[in-house]
Amino acid sequence: MSEGWKSFAEWDKEVYTNMYGKPISEDTHSTREQAQAICGMLERDGFGGDNEHYPIRTWTEKIEK
Repeated sequence: MSEGWKSFAEWDKEVYTNMYGKPISEDTHSTREQAQAICGMLERDGFGGDNEHYPIRTWTEKIEK
């Protein structure tokens, strides 16, 4: 059974690194559509919506229980 969806974005290390030093951000969502919308927003508007730094790639994954 699905427990929701995650959105992921890979960044240049100069833009973002997580607490483990990886250039991957992630967030949890209730639906696939919500996760895809976040990926679309990051691709369109960039990091923080500043239209300067864009992800290398984005993707979504189903969270399984």
